[in-house]
Amino acid sequence: MALTDLQEQFAVAYATNGGNATHAAIEAGYSAENARTLGPRQMRNPEVIDRILDELHRQRARAGAVGLSVLIEVAQSKVAAPAARVSAARTLVEHAGLIGTARDADEVRKLAAGGRVVDYLRVLEALQGLPSPANDQATSDDQVAPEVNAFLREALA
Repeated sequence: MALTDLQEQFAVAYATNGGNATHAAIEAGYSAENARTLGPRQMRNPEVIDRILDELHRQRARAGAVGLSVLIEVAQSKVAAPAARVSAARTLVEHAGLIGTARDADEVRKLAAGGRVVDYLRVLEALQGLPSPANDQATSDDQVAPEVNAFLREALA
């Protein structure tokens, strides 16, 4: 059976407000007098609960997409502090599954069977030590490149 408009609005409001059934009922359009009993009653309806779960999944996916977008923007920013850029890049690389826990790194090394495996976590941590821009000025790629290249030559040797 399809949800009524009030049930739909209740489910979305409940998922959005952090789980307060009474406030969700009022926001959905139920009277303040009846919201205290109708809100909890809606929480016993399996279809309403399913819709709440769907809305929570949608909100989570949206938050993840926004978060990734912001991380990408910071990582690529020419005006962000180098430490912020490295932190954002590290988070993105972890999210992509390219680096993980020490156990994961050991498993990768075993799979490489003697081949060279770059420890990207070590690379990112070392890059965090690069100088920050003075007077809130962005550090140009030309200023950073020699230090990065020197480190990478050593790390990849």
